[in-house]
Amino acid sequence: MILGYQCHTKKAAELHLITIVHRNYRILIHLGRAVLVLHRWVLSFLPSNIRFQMTNRRNSRRRRESPAINAGSMADIAFLMLIFFLVTTKILEDQGILVRLPIWESDPIQEKIADRNVFTVKINGANQLLVEGEITNTSTLREATKRFILNPGNSLLLASSPTKAVVSLQNDRGTEYTTYLTVYNEIVGAYHELWEELAQVNFGQSYEELSKAQRKSIRTEIPMIVSEADPTGHSDMVGT
Repeated sequence: MILGYQCHTKKAAELHLITIVHRNYRILIHLGRAVLVLHRWVLSFLPSNIRFQMTNRRNSRRRRESPAINAGSMADIAFLMLIFFLVTTKILEDQGILVRLPIWESDPIQEKIADRNVFTVKINGANQLLVEGEITNTSTLREATKRFILNPGNSLLLASSPTKAVVSLQNDRGTEYTTYLTVYNEIVGAYHELWEELAQVNFGQSYEELSKAQRKSIRTEIPMIVSEADPTGHSDMVGT
């Protein structure tokens, strides 16, 4: 009973306090309105020239007391933006060509390769592509490489077997880098297309979906053998 009485008394006190505050707030509002009306009433009795001077003085004071711009946080904002751009910006890095080099041998075995098993591809100093000594368009290089490797018609001028086919690539010191990359990509693309076709025939799947062992068997049947010779120094000589 005592706890209930204390709780009831506390609520009653809070309600009474709220009522008093609300009443005083209303009284303050009415007093402010009364002061504003009294101020206007007093101004109405003043001469017009005095009221004009008072208005101009009030306006000039407002113009002089223009609020200052707080530039203290500008440095923080600039620093945050700098961090944001440093984190989100990707720095471009020059990437080379991923090539698996053969194992180094101090005394390599000189193996003679038949001419029919070597597919000669050259790029001269004028960025012209020569396949087997003839100027060729880059768009036909991929199909020519595939035809040389597979030799579907058993021609004596093409590779005797895909395992013995060698693509010899040679460029000039004056060859542009973009031209070299275009030719190199066409040669590599020819091998990838052959691997894809053989994967569909042997396993009924895409080459990318095969296991490591299955991919190794595909590359064993059609190994990618690209031999790059030292660049020549003919530079501007066309057709060499």
